[in-house]
Amino acid sequence: GPSGLGVIKDKVQSYKWTRISSAHGNANAGELIKIVEERMNPLLRAEAHVKARRWIASHNSCGDTCG
Repeated sequence: GPSGLGVIKDKVQSYKWTRISSAHGNANAGELIKIVEERMNPLLRAEAHVKARRWIASHNSCGDTCG
């Protein structure tokens, strides 16, 4: 049924946020990325990767507010 669509979106979001976490230095994120990738087909993985890259790029310039 339609409830299955949410699972796909959750995988994309999970991958996106794990990639973002990795980009910000989370040492455990690399292992989590592998786990999430194993559960995704190549098209979903590509979509999630693009979303993560876009988010990181759009939030990368924080000026003087960076630590």
